[in-house]
Amino acid sequence: MKVGTNWKHAGLPWLMGLAGAVVTLTMIFSMSRGGTAMAQEDDSTAEAPTGDIGVAVIEDMPDGAVTYTVASEESQASYSVEEELAGKGDVTAVGTTKSIIGEIVLDADGNPLAGSRIDIDMRTLQTDETRRDNYLRTNSLESDTYPLATFILTGIENWEGSLADGDSVTFDMVGNLTVHGVTREVSWESTATLADEVLTGTATVEVEMGDFDIETPSVGFLLGIDETVKLDLAITANVGD
Repeated sequence: MKVGTNWKHAGLPWLMGLAGAVVTLTMIFSMSRGGTAMAQEDDSTAEAPTGDIGVAVIEDMPDGAVTYTVASEESQASYSVEEELAGKGDVTAVGTTKSIIGEIVLDADGNPLAGSRIDIDMRTLQTDETRRDNYLRTNSLESDTYPLATFILTGIENWEGSLADGDSVTFDMVGNLTVHGVTREVSWESTATLADEVLTGTATVEVEMGDFDIETPSVGFLLGIDETVKLDLAITANVGD
C-alpha cells in the first residue's frame, strides 16, 4: 500500500532494506519461480538468530553432510520499492550489496538442512543516490544501529527428490528473517541448481516495512511510497571455501 510522506530532500527514492537481501537467500537457492512469497502472518515461532555470523547453526552435523560457503563476490542481495516523486511520478528504488556471508548445508541425500544461515551487511546497501543511502544508515532502516540482516532456514516445503550434481530443484524455503532487530518467519519461492560442486540460486520475498518496525521514510519530495518491499537474492556457494 502506498502512503504519503513529508519531505525535506527533493526527489530521493527510498527503500526498506534487505536483503537483501540477503536476502540472501536465494539464500539457499534459486528462488525465482513465478509469484512472490510473503512474510508469514503467524510468526510466533520466529526466534532471533544465535551463533556466529555467517556460520550455519547446526549443533550435530549429520554424517555425509556437505557445507557450501557463500562466495560474496559472486552473490548479491537487493531490495526494491515503488515510490511517487514530485516532478518524476512513479519510480522504483533499488539498492544492492555484495556483502553477504553464510553457509548452506545439504545432507548426504542432497536435502537442505535447517540451520543453514545467511548474513548481509545492511550498511553496505547502495542505490543510485548517496544521500538516500546515508539517510537509511541513521533513519528508517537504521543500519548503523542494526547492521545485519540474518536468515536462518527452519524448513522446506514442496521439495521433491534430492539435489544431486547437475540437478535443479523448485521448492518453498521457510525460515526466520531478522531485519532492524525484528525477527519474522518468511517463506521464499525457490529453485536451486547444483553443478560441479557449485550451488547457485536466487530468491524473492515481499515484506512490509511495519512488520519489522521500520518507519516510512520522510524526506524530500516523496509524495508516496509503497510499504511493501521486494527482497531479491542471488547466491553462489562453493564447497569448502
